[in-house]
Amino acid sequence: MKKYILSLMFFTLNSLISQTKDTLFLLKDKDHKIYIDPNKKSKCYEQINNFKSFPKLNSKKLVLYNYWIPLKKYDFKYFLYAPCDWGQNIKIAIYDNNIYFEGWEISSYNLLKSSKISLNHYSISYLGIDNNLEKIEIFYIDKKKGIAVFKFIRNKNEITYKLMLESNKSKLFPIIVNDCKNDKFNEFNFQDIEFQKEIKKVK
Repeated sequence: MKKYILSLMFFTLNSLISQTKDTLFLLKDKDHKIYIDPNKKSKCYEQINNFKSFPKLNSKKLVLYNYWIPLKKYDFKYFLYAPCDWGQNIKIAIYDNNIYFEGWEISSYNLLKSSKISLNHYSISYLGIDNNLEKIEIFYIDKKKGIAVFKFIRNKNEITYKLMLESNKSKLFPIIVNDCKNDKFNEFNFQDIEFQKEIKKVK
């Protein structure tokens, strides 16, 4: 009897351990699955971090990290995102003379200036669409983990925000995968971020 109880306890413990390693599904339908992928060897990391279509980086003169990928927030935790439509994931590459954006296609703009305002605050300006002056203020909210708020300023008063991550820090975070291989479905709804509140914490 004791051996049976010990065997049962061992089996239950192993089951609990294996469950923590299993994929956590947030949605599981026949043709549409959304799940948290805990596998650090997942091919999604390669796709999220794929900058092969960008020009080769020859200079490292910038005071700022070069390659950036989107970061999301869900249940008060940070995640990378593998979307249903990969054009939704805007990647940014900052070179010494140009800034590149990749969504559905790559756009390139002439970089005018990059500067370090403080330890965790950077600023870059560039000629955007129709050669209009545009600006990005970059605020590190966790420099050790490479997390920053990008504040995009267009036409002086048109402001948008994105949470971005240094691409070489990607494996610090799990991925939420929106698996829609056979059809197009809605993107996952992430937690809203109070960007202005986050920026006020930056020194």
